[in-house]
Amino acid sequence: MRELCRLSATVASCLPISGRPLLRQVEAQLADVRGQIDQDVRNALLDLKSSSDQVEVAQSSVMGDENVIAAILNGMRTLDARPVESELRGVR
Repeated sequence: MRELCRLSATVASCLPISGRPLLRQVEAQLADVRGQIDQDVRNALLDLKSSSDQVEVAQSSVMGDENVIAAILNGMRTLDARPVESELRGVR
């Protein structure tokens, strides 16, 4: 019997008939666990992608805000320079 089990391709053929339903139950549980692991990994990858997209949007927003601030500061410098330019024109 042991030789037959060693040569057999499946564990089920080595079990007595009474143990086969238990084996099928354990195999079904194993398949469920594998499926849950697969789903958990897929969900984690989707969460990672979503987080990456959110970071990208936030970075774009910050860059846009920096451009607005730079434009405002540039405009303020222009406004500050106008009275000086006007005074210099009047002096000439």
